[in-house]
Amino acid sequence: MNYRNYLLLLSMCTSSLVARIVVDEMLAVFPAPTGNILILRSDMRPSLDEEPRTFYEVAAEAAMICEAARLQMTPTPEMLESMIAGIQKRFNRTHEQLAAFFLERGFTFEDGCELLKRRKMIEDLVSTMVRPAEPTKEQIFEYYQKNLEYEDARYSIRLAFVPAQNISRSQLETMLEDGSWDTLHGNWDEEETYRERDLHAETKFVTTMVPGQIMVMSESEDGYDLVQLVDRIDKRPLPIDEVAIARKLKQVSFERDFKLYQEKLLKDAQIYYCIPGLSLEHSEVIN
Repeated sequence: MNYRNYLLLLSMCTSSLVARIVVDEMLAVFPAPTGNILILRSDMRPSLDEEPRTFYEVAAEAAMICEAARLQMTPTPEMLESMIAGIQKRFNRTHEQLAAFFLERGFTFEDGCELLKRRKMIEDLVSTMVRPAEPTKEQIFEYYQKNLEYEDARYSIRLAFVPAQNISRSQLETMLEDGSWDTLHGNWDEEETYRERDLHAETKFVTTMVPGQIMVMSESEDGYDLVQLVDRIDKRPLPIDEVAIARKLKQVSFERDFKLYQEKLLKDAQIYYCIPGLSLEHSEVIN
C-alpha cells in the first residue's frame, strides 16, 4: 500500500460517523522502492535508550533505514533471531525478561525486535558509508600542541616544631637563612607530598621555596612551627599520547562525516508531510 492509499484510508476513517478512538497519527511518509516508511506520532517517544528524540532525528533514522534497505542490508529473520539470542545471553535475560524490558519502555516484544532490527541496519550502513581517515602524525602533534594538558605541580614537605626557649623569631630566621641552624634540632614529621591544588592556605607559600629551604610557618608562646621543602616537581606538560589523540580526532571526524551523510540522505529523500507546516526545519507544529 503506497502513501496515497494510506492517506485515503485515513480520510475514510475520519469521515466515518462511528465512534472511534485515535490511536496514532501519521506525521510523514518516506517513499522507498522496498516499501514506504511511515513516521507516526508514537515514533517521537523515547526509544529503548529512553532518550528523547526530535523529529529531525526520527526522520534521519527513517532515511537511513530506507538507504540500508536499498543496499540490501536488512537482516533476515534468522539473523534477527540470532541477534536476539545473543542479547539474551550477553545480559543474562530470558525471553520473558527481555519482553518485560521492552514493555517497561512502552513497546511490545515485536516492536522491540523491530527497533533492534532497525538499529542493526543503521549500524551496518554507517560502518560501511561513514569511514573517516586515520589522522596523520602532523594532525596528532598539532592537536597535542593546541590542547596541552599539564601534570600538577607536586611539593614534598615536612614539618617541625622548635620550642621558644631563649631564641627569638628573628634570630631563628637568620640562622635558617645562613644555614647555621642544625636541622637536627627540629623534631621533623614524616615527609608528605601534596599537589599544588591540595595545599592548605597556610602552606601555599611553599610554592615559592626551593628544595632544602626551611621557613617559619607560624609561631606561638611555646615555639615555632617550621616547614621544609624537601623536593618539588613543577607543573609540566603531560607526554603526548598518540593513541588517545588519534582516537579523539577520529571520533570528531566520524561525528562530522556522519552528520553530513545524514544531511545528504535527507536532502535526497522525497518526504511527504501529513501535518500542515511540518518540515525538518519546523517541527514545532507537532509539539
